[in-house]
Amino acid sequence: MRKVLAAILAAMLLLSCAALAEEAGAPVMTVYGSGVVSVLADQATVVLGVEEKAEDVLEAQNAVNEKINAIYDALIEYGVEPKNIGTDRINISANYSYPLDIQVLDGYTASNTLEVRTTDVDSVGEIIDVAFEAGANELNGVNLSASNTEEAKQQALTLAVQNAMTKAQTLADAAGVGIGSILSIEEQQSSSYYGAAPGAAYMNLREEADSASTLVQASTIEVSASVVMEFEMGANG
Repeated sequence: MRKVLAAILAAMLLLSCAALAEEAGAPVMTVYGSGVVSVLADQATVVLGVEEKAEDVLEAQNAVNEKINAIYDALIEYGVEPKNIGTDRINISANYSYPLDIQVLDGYTASNTLEVRTTDVDSVGEIIDVAFEAGANELNGVNLSASNTEEAKQQALTLAVQNAMTKAQTLADAAGVGIGSILSIEEQQSSSYYGAAPGAAYMNLREEADSASTLVQASTIEVSASVVMEFEMGANG
C-alpha cells in the first residue's frame, strides 16, 4: 500500500513540475537602459535680498524695506519686467545673547529676499550686480533651467530603450542564445533633469566697490531617463 501511495505521489509531483515548466515558457532576460540628453539653459532664477540688524524691530524692518524698494526700482530701470520680480521670503527674528547663562535680547534681524526671473541667461551677472549696487547683501542662489525639457525627455527615453536593447543583444550573443519578443517596457521613476551647478558659478558679491563684475557662466541641463525591459530568450543564437 505504501509503495502504491509513493508511486501516486511521485506521479503527481512529475505532473506538477511539467505543468509549471509549460506555464513558465521560455526564459526571460531583464535589462536596464539609460539615456541622457543635454540642452542649453535658456531660463534663470536669481534669489537675492537684504538682511539688516537693529536694536528695534521696526528699525530693522524699515531698513530692509528701504533697500528692497531700491533694488526693485533698480531692476526695473535695468529692464527686468515687474512680473518677473517677486517676494521669495520675509523673515524677522529676535537675537539673543547669554552672558552668565542669562538670556538677553540683543535686537532683531529682518530679511527679505526677491526672486528674479529672466530668459536672458547672459544677463544674470549684470542683474546680480545691479541688485548689489542698489543695496542687496545676500545672494541665495542661481537656478538655471531649460524650457524644452519635455522634448529632451522624450529623446532621452528613446536613447534609454535603444541602450537596453543593445545590452540585451550583447548579453544574448555572449551567452549564445537568441532574443525573442519584448515582453514589457517600464519607465523608471528616477527620470529627471537637473542643472549643472558647477557651470553656474557666481562670485564677487560686490564686497568691495572696485571688485570685478559677477560672472555667471553658461550651463547645460542634463535630462536623463531610464527604463527596464524584459525579453523572451530563445534556445540558441
